[in-house]
Amino acid sequence: VTLGVAAPGGDVQSTRPLASCPCDERNLHFHIARDADDEFARLLFAGELAANAVVNVRGPLGDFVLPAGLARPLLMLACDVGFAPIKSLIESALAAEEAESITLHWLATRADGHYLANQCRAWAEALDHFHYRLHTAKEAAAGAQRLAAEVLADGAWRDCELYVAGPANFVEALEDEFVLAGAARDRLHLLSL
Repeated sequence: VTLGVAAPGGDVQSTRPLASCPCDERNLHFHIARDADDEFARLLFAGELAANAVVNVRGPLGDFVLPAGLARPLLMLACDVGFAPIKSLIESALAAEEAESITLHWLATRADGHYLANQCRAWAEALDHFHYRLHTAKEAAAGAQRLAAEVLADGAWRDCELYVAGPANFVEALEDEFVLAGAARDRLHLLSL
């Protein structure tokens, strides 16, 4: 979704993945990390984007979505705020009651990186078919390599629909590993943030 706001220096636009279920079109959630190089985040965290400010919304756009008639288990791999679109897909699968099983691996490269670990714990406690692992690393690509080694060694990934979201170096490292291992391109869904 592209968000647009009026700012003192001119309009600011930012394209962000939805973090909420697409089934709830009235309540849109976004996960925005503090980042001095991100003008939209800077406005938000500096308090320049006040409560009740007008935010223009355009979208949704893109193809990082669940396939119609989901028939496979889901394997979700996220890094940092890459959890936002993964969370949206998980909530969508849960609402549709279609996913055979959902496994999430969430890598954090910051101390506050697992900011919704309680949500994952709640899903795992309430749902027999949801499993998750939290991982940490100082750097996304190195963490992706370790995560890939763990997931590929299991072998269960071969039957899954694979979703990967996070920084470009995280996504590219996992894409390389899964393609090398023989993952079908039509079941490998990638989103670089």
